[in-house]
Amino acid sequence: MVDSTTDERDGQQRFGLKQVEMNIGSVVGSAMGPRAAKMHRRMLQRMRMDTSNVPENHAFNTLARGLFQAWLRFGDPNAVVVFAVLQGSMHRFDERAVEYELQRISDWQVEVVRLSSKEAYSKLQLDPKDFTLRLTADGRAVAVVYSRSGPLPEWTEEEWEARKRIERSTAIKTSTVFSALSSSKRVQQLLAQPGMIERFMPEPKDRQMVAAIRQTFVGLWGLENDDEQTQQLIKHAIANPSLYVLKPQNEGGGHNYFDDELKQKLLQFTREERAAHTLMQRIWPVTAKNFMVRPMEEAVLDDTIVELGMFGYLLGDKRDRSIVRNKQHGYLVRTKPASSAEGGIGAGGVYDSLNLF
Repeated sequence: MVDSTTDERDGQQRFGLKQVEMNIGSVVGSAMGPRAAKMHRRMLQRMRMDTSNVPENHAFNTLARGLFQAWLRFGDPNAVVVFAVLQGSMHRFDERAVEYELQRISDWQVEVVRLSSKEAYSKLQLDPKDFTLRLTADGRAVAVVYSRSGPLPEWTEEEWEARKRIERSTAIKTSTVFSALSSSKRVQQLLAQPGMIERFMPEPKDRQMVAAIRQTFVGLWGLENDDEQTQQLIKHAIANPSLYVLKPQNEGGGHNYFDDELKQKLLQFTREERAAHTLMQRIWPVTAKNFMVRPMEEAVLDDTIVELGMFGYLLGDKRDRSIVRNKQHGYLVRTKPASSAEGGIGAGGVYDSLNLF
């Protein structure tokens, strides 16, 4: 997101890209973003306007290629790829686009099996001999499990048991419970602490890159301690709630607290409840007038803000901690009303594209 701040030294407005969050595994919109870019490019062509500033977007191809590389790495040409999906999901067309692209680039070698978390309990079994995950129906091995939903607090014991089978199996998983936790808000807050990036990029040649990464961070604070520093931070947030966002550990967008609600939560929380949240410096993004188009509604001209996300995949081998492939290609633009605190398509946003200048 592009943050807009006023420099206290000279009163000039400064702009910079700031990281809101990082998501691993269940990332939606990889198919819708490219379609928005294609539509906007066609509209510009019809108006005889330059289209060269609308960058190509192949996000769903990137995800599909990552899944294909994982399937190849598993080494069994008869193995299937399981899409673990949310039953009745509003994102099923996005999921299908990744599925069809995976089949296309594999020349139809890869068979995809879609299972909800409830279906997984009865339709997936763990081989006790070698921990291969197999389809109950015909015994075929599962090479890759691509999770598009969960874990969720409302899961039943059977759904958790199915997830445990997947985690214990030899199937390549995106994502594992461990990698999903690595993109949580709590871990994001820890990575923003001084010296943490340097743990992973310790070489002198990486210093410039480390500094560039740090430029994208905003203030992030854990609230689990009860020391003087934490108490002073909480007091400042209560007195100035518009400067902060209070975020629970929930994933998937929403659930955040702003302004007076943030103040009330900090006043009411027990220490245990407070520890389950992260306090984040609020980003003040650049606004622009734009039309927002939704199904069966009139187009609305409104003040809008934009979030930009970059897609990529990383395939690693846990046995020797090696990185097999690490690729980035494709992007997602979500535009929402400037008056909306929450982001996401389900919270009033729309898919968009870039027009660079």
